[in-house]
Amino acid sequence: MDAESRRTLIREWLTALGLTPTGRLRRDSHLLAAIVAGPLFWGLFWLFGTGFPFPADEPTTAKLASALLYYPVVEELFFRGLLQGAMARRREGRYRLLGITTANVVASAAFTGWHVLFTSSVALWVLVPSLVYGHLRDRQGHVYGAVLTHTWYNLTFVVALGMMGA
Repeated sequence: MDAESRRTLIREWLTALGLTPTGRLRRDSHLLAAIVAGPLFWGLFWLFGTGFPFPADEPTTAKLASALLYYPVVEELFFRGLLQGAMARRREGRYRLLGITTANVVASAAFTGWHVLFTSSVALWVLVPSLVYGHLRDRQGHVYGAVLTHTWYNLTFVVALGMMGA
């Protein structure tokens, strides 16, 4: 394989994973709204003492590193990059209902199912954030905003967990 073929193959893989930036990350009002929504959601939970919707165990450095670095990157590359990206390239994946694409719905259903499978049914709570990540993927054309927001939501989740004494 010659150098040009390798470069083409790499570009195709980066595009398939949603790693080709389009310049839509900065000054995106939807991204800003998503970033603000995370702490507001957990702040309301804390303020009104509604309890914590997820089972909690003792945090460790490895769990924190996974929650803040590993999971957002790997999950967004797979669910938003590969799965939603592949669906979005199909006509059926571009249909919209209330501004949400079928590609986003499919990726979010898979993302939620993955969390339910490995945690518990309370993980159904991840459906709404997943739709937000998918919206950012559709809007921006890459996964960077979804990874950033996912990381931020996980961080606010960990902080809220500590504040609620869970």
